[in-house]
Amino acid sequence: MAEPSVAEPMVEEPKAKPKRAPRAKAPSRKKVKELEAEVVAVEPSLDETSVVVAVPEEKPSAVVKEKVACPDCGKEMSAKTLKYSHAPNCVSKKQKADAEQPAAAPTVSEELLEDLVQKRLTNVRHERLARKEAMMQKLISGAF
Repeated sequence: MAEPSVAEPMVEEPKAKPKRAPRAKAPSRKKVKELEAEVVAVEPSLDETSVVVAVPEEKPSAVVKEKVACPDCGKEMSAKTLKYSHAPNCVSKKQKADAEQPAAAPTVSEELLEDLVQKRLTNVRHERLARKEAMMQKLISGAF
C-alpha cells in the first residue's frame, strides 16, 4: 500500500527590492547662464517676422604665465615655482652641496665600539638581575 505523502508548505523566496530611480540632476550654473544668454524676449508683432537671438560673449582666454629660467640649472618654470618649490629640488645645488661635504667622516675604531656595546649589555643584565632579586624578596616577605 502506498502511504500518502505529507505536503510541505510552500515557502516563497524573498524578492529583491527594485532599485530606486536615479534623481534628475539640476543643470549646472554654466548651462543655466548659457540658456539665459540664448533666450531673448521679443514682443510679437504682426508686421515683424524675424527673431532676434543674442550670442553670448566669449570668455577671455586663460592667463599664460611667463616662464623664468633657474639661474643655477637653467630649467624654465613659472616664477612662483622657482621661488617656492624649485630651490630644494635644484640639481645643481644638490651637486654643489655634495661637493662641499668632506669626503671621509672621522671613523671610530671598532674596538671602542665593541667595548661600549659590551658595557651596555652587562649593565642591562645587572639591572635585570637586580630587579628580579627585588621582586623575589618582595614575594618572600609577603608570603610569611
